Amino acid sequence: MNIGIGYVTKPSDVAFDKYIETCFQKEEISIVDENGRYYHNVKIDRWCLQLIDFPEGENLFGSGILYQVIDSSNLPYVFSVFKLNDEGQLLLPGQFYLYKIYDTTYSAIRGDGKKGTLDIVVKGGSEGGQIVERAIGAGKSKILRESDNTITDRAENIHQTEAGKKIIHGTENLENAVLGNTLVDLLGQILDAITKLTVPTMLGPSGVPINSPVFLAIKQKLKTCLSKLNELQ
Repeated sequence: MNIGIGYVTKPSDVAFDKYIETCFQKEEISIVDENGRYYHNVKIDRWCLQLIDFPEGENLFGSGILYQVIDSSNLPYVFSVFKLNDEGQLLLPGQFYLYKIYDTTYSAIRGDGKKGTLDIVVKGGSEGGQIVERAIGAGKSKILRESDNTITDRAENIHQTEAGKKIIHGTENLENAVLGNTLVDLLGQILDAITKLTVPTMLGPSGVPINSPVFLAIKQKLKTCLSKLNELQ
């Protein structure tokens, strides 16, 4: 088995979009080897196919590739890809970088095992970029994010807009959430007013309600309705 270096090319008689579509459907590409020989319908590893930068013009080369010639067929098989404008040389031990560029848009994932960091970046076109999280199953699906002692549950019916400013649960018949401490304070004021309630009578103002202790007891229980796990601003 022989191993060689080559480049991805595009057949001159095929439109660029059609060529790309065929490559992904058949997992085959066209290459030129180090001796200038052209090969078409060359099989390529599926993962490698996703990493390729294709040449858009005539007489241009795309990503560099490593191929292996299989003795039984005497045909090359692509098993590794060298990215154009590769940033691999900028990586440090413990880091990895995966990305895909198309025209002026791109998606990238960068991680650092040594520092314990992971960055996900997308740059969209005129309609903007988008990152979608999905958890779908027969049972109750969850997407949990944990940072120190804080866990965020991103379920299917929860989404966040303007990061850190507004969280919306559900999609229809939406109403404003209640600030718990503020509500407890207002209800406490109402109960205090009830215990001091008097009404005019033929004999003059009445006394306060005889069941005032009941309202005061309710007031003492108001704070039990406050969550110890969730907070709103």
